[in-house]
Amino acid sequence: MNKNKVAEAKWRDIILQRFYYKDGEILYKDRPDCPQFSPRHAHKPVGRINGGYKRCSQVCRGLEKRNFMVHRIVWLLNTGEWPEHTIDHIDKNPLNNKFENLRDVTQAVNNDNRGPYNKGGKFKGVYQVGGKWRSQINHNKEKISLGQYHCLFQAVKAYDKACVELKGVRAKPNLNYTLD
Repeated sequence: MNKNKVAEAKWRDIILQRFYYKDGEILYKDRPDCPQFSPRHAHKPVGRINGGYKRCSQVCRGLEKRNFMVHRIVWLLNTGEWPEHTIDHIDKNPLNNKFENLRDVTQAVNNDNRGPYNKGGKFKGVYQVGGKWRSQINHNKEKISLGQYHCLFQAVKAYDKACVELKGVRAKPNLNYTLD
C-alpha cells in the first residue's frame, strides 16, 4: 500500500473516532480518554464556512495537518468509507450537508448540477454578445455552440433542448416546459 493510502486509512479511522453525524452536522464525540480534548467541545458542531463550503482542520500526531470538507466527512460517517469521486449537493446548497442531499458522482455529473457559468447570468449556457444572445453547452469536455439569437428565450430554449438530448436523465434544463 502506498504512503497516501496508508495516511487516508489512518485519517478515516481518526475521523470515525472523533466525530458523529446528526441532522446534516458533524459533532465532536466526548473523548474522556484523550487529555488534549476539552470536554466543552463535546457534542458541538464542527467546521467553519470558507469559500461557500463548511470545512474543518484536524491535527494528529504522526500525520500532517489536514483540512477536510465537512460534506466529505458526512459521507464517511454515513457509509464508513471515503467517497470515490466528488460529493455533489443535490439541491445546489453547499451548506446543506444532510446525507440525503449528498451523492458521490464524477466531476462531469457534478458540473451538470451547477447554476449559470457566467457572473450575473440568469440562465446556464446563455450569454449576451452585443445585442444578441449566444447559447452553448459543454458535453464530454467539448464546448458546442448552439447558435446566436435575437431573443433570450430562444437561446435558453436552444440550450435546454440540447441539454435534454445530450444528457438524458442527468439533464438540468433552465426552464420547466415541454420542449418541441
